[in-house]
Amino acid sequence: MFREGARKFGHPLIFLPALAILGGFGFSLFFEGYRDIIYAPAILCLVAAALTACLPALWSAAHVPRALPALLLLTFCTYVTLSLTWSTVPYASLVTWLVFLSLPLVFFSLLIPAQNNLLLAAAGSSLAAAVGVLALWAVVQAGLGYITHGEPRAGGPLPNPNNLATILNMGLLSFMALTLGIKNRGRSFYAALALTLIVFAGLLSTQSRGGFRCFAVAAAALVLVLRPPRVHVLILGGALAALALIASLSVTEFGSRLAELATPAQDPNVTSRLVLWKAALALIAEHPWRGTGLGTFYLYYPPHRPPLIDNSGGFWVHMDPLQYGVEMGIIAPMLFYFFLAAVLERTVRALRQAPSGTKERTVIAGSFCALLAAILHAHICFPLYTMPVLILCGVILAAWYKATGAVMPAGSFLSLPTEGAQKFVTSTALLCTAAMISFSAFSSAAGQFFLTRGIDHIKAGQISAFMNDIQNAANWGPATFIDPDVQLAGFYLDILSGTPDALFSKEEQMKMRDTAFDLLGRAESLNPAWAEIDYKRARLYETMNDDEKAFGALEKALAKNPQHFRAREDYARALIAHGWPAEAYDILARGREWPHAQDVENRYKKLMSEITALSTLQKQRQKQDLAGQE
Repeated sequence: MFREGARKFGHPLIFLPALAILGGFGFSLFFEGYRDIIYAPAILCLVAAALTACLPALWSAAHVPRALPALLLLTFCTYVTLSLTWSTVPYASLVTWLVFLSLPLVFFSLLIPAQNNLLLAAAGSSLAAAVGVLALWAVVQAGLGYITHGEPRAGGPLPNPNNLATILNMGLLSFMALTLGIKNRGRSFYAALALTLIVFAGLLSTQSRGGFRCFAVAAAALVLVLRPPRVHVLILGGALAALALIASLSVTEFGSRLAELATPAQDPNVTSRLVLWKAALALIAEHPWRGTGLGTFYLYYPPHRPPLIDNSGGFWVHMDPLQYGVEMGIIAPMLFYFFLAAVLERTVRALRQAPSGTKERTVIAGSFCALLAAILHAHICFPLYTMPVLILCGVILAAWYKATGAVMPAGSFLSLPTEGAQKFVTSTALLCTAAMISFSAFSSAAGQFFLTRGIDHIKAGQISAFMNDIQNAANWGPATFIDPDVQLAGFYLDILSGTPDALFSKEEQMKMRDTAFDLLGRAESLNPAWAEIDYKRARLYETMNDDEKAFGALEKALAKNPQHFRAREDYARALIAHGWPAEAYDILARGREWPHAQDVENRYKKLMSEITALSTLQKQRQKQDLAGQE
């Protein structure tokens, strides 16, 4: 069987692409943000999958998806790539782009080989097993968390339980389709039912209310489309309901979260999302055509963030199409919805041609409903900015496309020439694209690696090692990687803020100051929204005793990010030093209206308590002066 599959595929390494995709999925589960370089091995695994799948096919037999959904996906991916050229924060956009590439890389890699049935089966089976493991681990997390800390909500290894819920939902809907698609209630039916219940238990362990809502809608659609035997629906529905009931009775917190589904208006998370969406619309109005840059919402949101309302971290809009509009302009969500409409239209046409009870109808319905759950969740959370979700979407979307193409093959694929110059051109294009993506991933990760190590060295007082790492970060990282510049400017700033006269001449100090200003100026040109740059510039002005410019830079930093606690605290201390305790008190009081760490809260409260009497006295005097003027 292996030899036959290898012969049909065109080369003996039939399962390497599937293993590479599984490796990329595994690495991506631990990715926590653009400063976490684990996205690099994940994207390199996906590049390896593309090469091992597509390169042999281009030399033997290859075809590319050409139906409207595939063309619109390619158009959308092209537009996302082009948006890098006008991003206001190129480095953040580059890392987000690498994450986004997961979906098209997986989708096209699985479909371009002409005989791809074994490859799709291998990739789908391996990721199905991975989803099962994640579900079991979620159950273990919930149990251990409840026993040890009273926190039964599971999320790991992902940083957010809602994104884990999206992954489990896609697996759950796929297993449900498999269960309902089995005609006879034999061993296969009950084995599929057991898998479904395991993944459903994992979903319950996340306690994601958005995940539950999306599952309910997608599951109802699945039953309506498949039209399975009623007894199958009763068995499956009863088992799921029993499991949910057991969970709600066993864990008090779970029961209360389920009850809150009936009163969404009282949910603070709903209020928070409404605030985020309103701010996103305001940002789209400010940058309607080109946006702020892919992956930059968190930098431009703070000035629009109202105090006392939003309880989120402020990193995501919690509606991915709306965030596309903020970051890439209104054309991006339009292309995205055109793609979704094309998927829906092709699904409807395919289901009309797929007889009831056939394997093709089961795959089409299961894959479509799995994607539907993810898309619905993308309108209340941020799964489409999450690498493992995108990888799983790529596999399921490829399975959906293959299944729909099986019942309506006309126009689904375009055969590529595999002779002469055409073969050389397509192979060269593939290799060049893989090299570009690999270099981008390696360069950005290498720059961040050296920067992180340099920060550790400077904390340990190893100045020489710090300077070497900063230089390596600048050399290995992309030209748009400004963090080494900001870090080096901070190093010079710390020297100038201490006792520089004991070690450096006035000329050397002036040179360090000028260098720091130059570094910050370059950084600002590549990231104009980063408040840290203005904060460091303010501190440089303080070393020059230029209070007016220092105040102006601190005000600019707080205008960009009201949550920049160091800028707020320094501003308050400067106001106190100049005899304005009332203004300092109010500055700190406003800062407490935004979410921040407990140690920041303690510092604010401590400083406010020290100036309470002076602030009250100054305000009373101001009122007396105002009354006297009247």
